[in-house]
Amino acid sequence: GIEPLLPGFEKVRIKPQLASLPWAKAVIPTIKGQIRLEIENKKGEYRMQVTIPANRESEIYLPLLSKKYEVRNNGSLQKTTLVKDAPFISLGSLTSGTHTIIMRY
Repeated sequence: GIEPLLPGFEKVRIKPQLASLPWAKAVIPTIKGQIRLEIENKKGEYRMQVTIPANRESEIYLPLLSKKYEVRNNGSLQKTTLVKDAPFISLGSLTSGTHTIIMRY
């Protein structure tokens, strides 16, 4: 889901939990613009496009779908961290703009 961490969605946590759904889309209107999220979940690839309004910050998480995976953000290799005691990986903090995140596993 999408969760505000600071008032006015100054900072948000994006932590999708699709379970067995093959795709999802969400648009969240905020005082500073829309947060957009599109996810496609297919065998071997998890693709997420997220748009964060200007001057906003986000914490991004992906589900841990395999022990071996590679994550790219807008084509560049993305550093990730395993979340302790939870089936997620963290991409850390991302700034405003549109990010196309692809995890191959």
